[in-house]
Amino acid sequence: MLADNPNGYACLTFDFDGPSLWLQRGMTSPTPISRGEFGAVAVPRILRLLGRRGIPSTFFIPGHTMETYPDLCRMVVDAGCEVALHGYTHEFNPAADRERWALARSFELASGSAAGHPAATGRRRASSPCRPSTSCSSTGWPTTPR
Repeated sequence: MLADNPNGYACLTFDFDGPSLWLQRGMTSPTPISRGEFGAVAVPRILRLLGRRGIPSTFFIPGHTMETYPDLCRMVVDAGCEVALHGYTHEFNPAADRERWALARSFELASGSAAGHPAATGRRRASSPCRPSTSCSSTGWPTTPR
């Protein structure tokens, strides 16, 4: 529970997409893939900055990134940051069955059954509003911060 603050609050969130965003778009040449790989360099830097300032944050991480960079994802968790789902490969408006699979696989990874990560606390779609068939509330998955 946050204390009353007449100045308001800011929520810092980060997308640790890795190369999944570019793979999803079919952009697999060295330039976009290297842009995605820079996340592996940036995440430790961001965590150090947040840690020095004592700033809490949330990282939205696709399942593909959890599989590709398990040590960095563990570093996010160990730093006390909240982890939320961000699809499996940063899907853009997938068919309902693909979206269900992406969320189930990502949740499996975040829950620790596949990669040793603690449970995710929510999710955010890459674009467009949530559909009732795939929203966290209809699956029973947690949707609120810890």
